[in-house]
Amino acid sequence: MRGAFRDGRSSETGLLTNWPEEGPEVLWRQELGDGYSGVVVDGGSVVTMFGAAGDEWAAAFDARTGAERWRVRTDSNFRDAQGGGPRSTPAIADGIVYAVGAQARLFAIDLESGEVKWQHDLRKEYGAQTPEYGYSASPLVDGDVLVVDAAGKKSHGAIAFDRHTGKVLWHADNHRPAYSAPLVVTIGGVRQYVFFVGEGLISLDAADGRRLWMVGWQSEFDVNAAMPVFVPASGIFISSGYSDQGALIQVVNETRGFKAYQLWKGRTMKNDFHPAVLDGGQLYGFDGSTLKCIDVLTGDELWRARHGGYARGSLLWADGHLLVLGGQGKLGLIEATPDEFRLRGSAKILTGSTWSQGALADGVFYARDPESLVAVRVGHPPATLPVVEPLAPSADAGGASGPSRRPD
Repeated sequence: MRGAFRDGRSSETGLLTNWPEEGPEVLWRQELGDGYSGVVVDGGSVVTMFGAAGDEWAAAFDARTGAERWRVRTDSNFRDAQGGGPRSTPAIADGIVYAVGAQARLFAIDLESGEVKWQHDLRKEYGAQTPEYGYSASPLVDGDVLVVDAAGKKSHGAIAFDRHTGKVLWHADNHRPAYSAPLVVTIGGVRQYVFFVGEGLISLDAADGRRLWMVGWQSEFDVNAAMPVFVPASGIFISSGYSDQGALIQVVNETRGFKAYQLWKGRTMKNDFHPAVLDGGQLYGFDGSTLKCIDVLTGDELWRARHGGYARGSLLWADGHLLVLGGQGKLGLIEATPDEFRLRGSAKILTGSTWSQGALADGVFYARDPESLVAVRVGHPPATLPVVEPLAPSADAGGASGPSRRPD
């Protein structure tokens, strides 16, 4: 989910900065199903969630070939006016996939075998409130802790699980559901989890879930969807296209506790789905359909680009550039500079609504739409790559190319 630090930044280098006219090489394309779950890559596997044949699935694909390695049924398929399928992006840590379906069922799945280690139904067990357009908040891994925004009843707004066993460590807070994933930060010497919920921006102490501070933020239909962006050492940028505003908040650990101060608020950066990416003192992101660069400390616009077909897309920073995946499947390579919009290459790689975050690993960009999953060569491969052998198909695979499992 936006990389190891949830900041939309990759440590990869060696991007190809001169794309051919037909675009970068497409390595493989795999048929998928509907949904807006993003893509994560680890251990030679590409993991996402999708809906197909009336069911919702979490699945892993071989990163080199696209062959399906396993799939796990996580629920019946969710549908609404925005389409079907899951919305949340899985998280991976130490060979375990943590995935939450659109109807708030949480799974811990072995990355290698597809075996379900443990699971929870957040609605039935904790009174989780799923928002109108489906549960969307990706789970957060913090050491041995897995944190979910359940928006549950009786102080089950946030739940911290032992990620190895699924045991509840603590639960706390009451709030309305929204669509943004939680973020872990350390401010004023205190580790805390930041949630962008229906009422606004809240912070909970990582030790016990005690609420530390809050900034009220009202959006139409409670659609706070874009993740907050941490601005070191004590700033947090929040934005919602459904409130028509963006703001920079500074959090200070004062004598009587934490206080949050608004440094600026304005309309220069209003993220609908995907958060902006911070690079130095600049924020790059989508203000509605317009790609922009703004000064993070003032909110002043530095440049804008409406052309190019990248409306309402996602961004990933790598090697001094931005990989921008537009909302209709166009991939662009843009130089990350506050001076001006500099496009280095572009190609149409998908045809459906690409409202999902892509992933970059070993010089390959992985992305999906409701029809397919695609791997595109955008960088030089490393000198050596791990060899990952695909699992043999099982007898009950149901037509899949890897083993299929259903929850107990």
